[in-house]
Amino acid sequence: QVFDYKNYLGVCKGGADIPRDRNKCICCDASKGNKELQCINPFDEDQMNQIRYLSDGIIYYERRKFDSEEYKKAIEEDLFETLKLNGEYDQTNGIVKKDTKTSLVKNRKDAYEECENYIAELYENDMLTKEKIETDLQNIMKKDYYEAYDGVRIFLLKIAYENLQENGQISKMSGSILMDKNAIKKFAIWARTELIARVSLKGVEYGITETHIEDANADSVGGKVLTSEEKRQRQALIAEINAKGYKQVMEEVAYTWFNRFSALRFMEVNGYLPSHVRVFTDEENNFRPQIITEAIHLDLDGLNMEKVYELKEAEKNEELYKYLLIVQCNALNKILPGMFQRLSDYTELLLPDNLLREGSVIQQMIELIPEDDWKDAVQIIGWLYQYYNIEPKAEVDKRVKSSNKVTKDEIPAKTQLFTQDWIVRYMVENSLGRLWLEGHPDVKSQLMPTEEEQSAYAAGNRASEDTKWHYYLEEAEQEPEVQAQLAEIRKEYATLTPDQLKVIDPCSGSGHILAYMFDVLMKIYESYGYTTREAVASIVENNIYGLDIDDRAAQLAYFAVMMKARQYDRRFFSRGIQPHVYAIVESNNVDEFVVDYFCNGDMKLTAAVDTIIKELYDAKEYGSILTVTPQDWSALYDRFAKIREDINMFRDAALRELLPLVQIAETLAQKYEVVITNPPYLSASDMNEKLNSFLKKEYP
Repeated sequence: QVFDYKNYLGVCKGGADIPRDRNKCICCDASKGNKELQCINPFDEDQMNQIRYLSDGIIYYERRKFDSEEYKKAIEEDLFETLKLNGEYDQTNGIVKKDTKTSLVKNRKDAYEECENYIAELYENDMLTKEKIETDLQNIMKKDYYEAYDGVRIFLLKIAYENLQENGQISKMSGSILMDKNAIKKFAIWARTELIARVSLKGVEYGITETHIEDANADSVGGKVLTSEEKRQRQALIAEINAKGYKQVMEEVAYTWFNRFSALRFMEVNGYLPSHVRVFTDEENNFRPQIITEAIHLDLDGLNMEKVYELKEAEKNEELYKYLLIVQCNALNKILPGMFQRLSDYTELLLPDNLLREGSVIQQMIELIPEDDWKDAVQIIGWLYQYYNIEPKAEVDKRVKSSNKVTKDEIPAKTQLFTQDWIVRYMVENSLGRLWLEGHPDVKSQLMPTEEEQSAYAAGNRASEDTKWHYYLEEAEQEPEVQAQLAEIRKEYATLTPDQLKVIDPCSGSGHILAYMFDVLMKIYESYGYTTREAVASIVENNIYGLDIDDRAAQLAYFAVMMKARQYDRRFFSRGIQPHVYAIVESNNVDEFVVDYFCNGDMKLTAAVDTIIKELYDAKEYGSILTVTPQDWSALYDRFAKIREDINMFRDAALRELLPLVQIAETLAQKYEVVITNPPYLSASDMNEKLNSFLKKEYP
């Protein structure tokens, strides 16, 4: 049985020109032999729309929200093992070891490049319009049979059309007609491998490898005499490796630098760095860090100008650059502590060498990802996060496929999925937006588009200053009894003021939903008469909450909210306000002496802290599905305020260990007007016993 070639795969010439009554048909599934296909169905248009093409000729299946993990695996087996549409393909590393006999991968790559060049030519000649793309698509799709590689052309033309619809035009980009997600993907995957290798190489320099660690108290390593600071940092690194394992520590340090490089790049492109000096490029976006040329004029907290002059005069540019990079990160700790923790420990020790060389992670980031792509905060940060985790996710999938269960540490890699923009807008406008409009219908004209504005938006004429709610749906007509009940609910909504709207994404990932919550709340505050400055401060202090079990994702979500605030209020960083966006922490290793010091014999405090510790045990296993008991939060925070002025050996530990627990407990315990999330998906069959038992007990 063969495919009718009127399908979207369109990856080769197939049997389109061979009579149907022939016993043998050369077609795209010719290599499958007698194997049965599990899921692929060329007549399922929705399924075919999930087949994606990359510029290197690779195809892959993009999982839909409702697709189970088993379904996705079956699709991938059909594509890559039965049909072998990527030849001999190493899915983990994303490379083709050997093309098919008919050179499917090469030919798809050529078709991709040909179509990109065609669209680029349309752009150069001012002929790139929605109407032109629409006509090209119709000409392909109305044919009785697709020609060779029409699937690639349809795919690219559709993306070009969608881009035109969103932006009204397609801006010229370096080598791509789109936001180059393929370039972002390749960079993120490569950067992870590169950073881990470079970080590990720094470890070797300090006598630390996966198989051998030299004496932690050594004064010199490999003939190099250690400074007192290097010795302290090295001891901290060894202690962390002993606690977590070598590979995990190297992975964590590599990702920390990836996160910081991404954040610094975003801030410099958007002009958000307080120093107004670029860290990676000059003003023309060339890989000539402005921070080096302006080094003697910099005004950064903690900068030792004598050291700057010394390194400048000795022409030690690499050493100077690493020093300036560390000082810049530490200076940003003051305004962005959730992203830039102070680098006084082993993270600084393992900062890779040769960052100014051709081919370094920084140079490749600038070279591969167009500067314009950094001007979309949520998308670029979210995609980088997702693509960086492709290999860890593949490793988990491979392990789970062998009948293993997902461990606590693997849940983030296994379940993370970036939520597309239109879905985010639809969810936020029809929950938070609906609640406000139902209680305050008099401001509807300020928030909703007119028919003309909606038509223009649907046609692709989308101005950046247009912040109307284009995905809002009017409620369907209800029965009289239901209408009466809704009227009573809306009376409660009418009493709400903007600062009373508590909203949370309890599985916030990289913060895409939180960022659009911010935009919608800004419209609500403006309709209520707040100034921009007042609205921004209130949103961060009173409205938005976010949680995630993944420390890395929570950092990015925190960063996204802070960048949104800075977008609306250019002086926001000087306000001293921090968002309620946290990585969930657990109480497994809390020191009882720290608890005793904090509670100071107060029975109420002791009872509250004991309950929090009990309820947040193994919290990273369960995340936001935990039920937490409300406490006297004011009393707890008053105690934290008091000990800040204390001089006690347990003070810092109390602030470091107990304060985050209280913040998480409060966030989980309090009530919200709106909860919006794209929850992580994990099959019960893949859950470990502890998580499975908890769900059966708490959510039977």
